[in-house]
Amino acid sequence: SRVVVYISDSISGRIREDLMDDDFSSVWVELGTPGAGKKILVANIYRDHQWMNQGQDKSSKSDASVMKRWLVYLDQWTKALDSGSEVHALGDFNINSNTLLGKNGSQQQPLVNKLLQKIVPLGVSQCAPKHTWTPQGNQRGQPSGLDHHWTNRPDKLSEVMALTVGQSDHKLFSIELVGVKKT
Repeated sequence: SRVVVYISDSISGRIREDLMDDDFSSVWVELGTPGAGKKILVANIYRDHQWMNQGQDKSSKSDASVMKRWLVYLDQWTKALDSGSEVHALGDFNINSNTLLGKNGSQQQPLVNKLLQKIVPLGVSQCAPKHTWTPQGNQRGQPSGLDHHWTNRPDKLSEVMALTVGQSDHKLFSIELVGVKKT
């Protein structure tokens, strides 16, 4: 996996292995503040274009393999939403969120269609800013929204900001949950 999660000492958290699978790079955690009864589920993801260290074997890059991994993740997400919890899914989706609702004919369109069919009808909204990735050095392309933040409770968010930090081509999200007491 290409995902690492750090949980501050001021937050109670536990890994939700029941929501994770070796076939998709995600880390699901259940978070709360000490003494608070209600917990939230947070998924941190990286949608791989293909498996790492595959050498000459490029089968993990095929459209069928990419879709199979994506469906694993959408099933994780559906299970999390079915729990009745507040759910946040964020990370590098490697899908330009600025083109989600348009038929852009891209290779990711079948993935977008599955997302729109399986997740959006469950009351989930994309809340990340428009530009979360900016090409650097010899990278090609225009700034885009490769990094997403989806939630079934957008009403509980302050403005989601994307901040440039260090040398990364991806921006850091800054999100504050409304009504959560700071410690």
